[in-house]
Amino acid sequence: MTSSFSNKFLLLQQEGFLFSGCIFSGLNHLIKANIGEKSDFYVSMFNLSIGLERIMKVALQMDHMLRNKMETLTVGQMKGFGHKLTDLYTAVRDISKMRGKPFQELKNTKSHVSGVVTLLSEFAVATRYHNLDELAGSSNHRDPLAGWDSIITSVIDTTLPRRVKERAWRDSSMLQSMMENNILVRSMDLRMVPIAGMDVAAKRPFYGAAMPYIITDLVLEILVPLRILLRMLSYDPANSAPDIPHMHEFLLRIPDDRRTLLKKKRWP
Repeated sequence: MTSSFSNKFLLLQQEGFLFSGCIFSGLNHLIKANIGEKSDFYVSMFNLSIGLERIMKVALQMDHMLRNKMETLTVGQMKGFGHKLTDLYTAVRDISKMRGKPFQELKNTKSHVSGVVTLLSEFAVATRYHNLDELAGSSNHRDPLAGWDSIITSVIDTTLPRRVKERAWRDSSMLQSMMENNILVRSMDLRMVPIAGMDVAAKRPFYGAAMPYIITDLVLEILVPLRILLRMLSYDPANSAPDIPHMHEFLLRIPDDRRTLLKKKRWP
């Protein structure tokens, strides 16, 4: 049976399944990440860095096709964009400017948003090997978990509303009272510094409270503008065959209102 869709269309469609799966999986793990759940940080970084890279490279491919009679970028041209998310963001922002709906420069996003994108960019290029490189004595990059600790601490100090902090204090006090004289825990924090169980109990509610704010701002300032760009490209008149699917539809299940995002516990 012959498909009525072009091979270009089908391959881009497959890529949409890939990047949306990575993004949703990454967000699901990030919302669970905490001082005692380090594996969730790692899984989220792998998935989010891959997902963001693929979204932005799809946008670059779409723009090229639309401006060049549906001719695609070569493998060499695609590889030339590299894996550095900060550079890819600049490249797709240039497309949004050219098409009349520019989104903001990375440096003008909230500090924790630019911090997360920079952290994911470092992870995509180098720090995913940090543990093995450090073991071999050759790491020249910061530990990505330490990077997360800096971002989370900053959000706790500068972004969390007072009512959220007060709830975290109550949860923290309850956990500590439950553990006192009953449970002995020896652990390491995100900076690989020894931490007592009571201190883990003190920090967990605050880390958990900060994550929805980090994710919400990452979605509103990075993912939603990228979705808008994909929509603009999908509806370009040059896509008349069509050889390009409506790629933004793979991200339609991402809400774009702050209240819904702050309450969201599962993706999509």
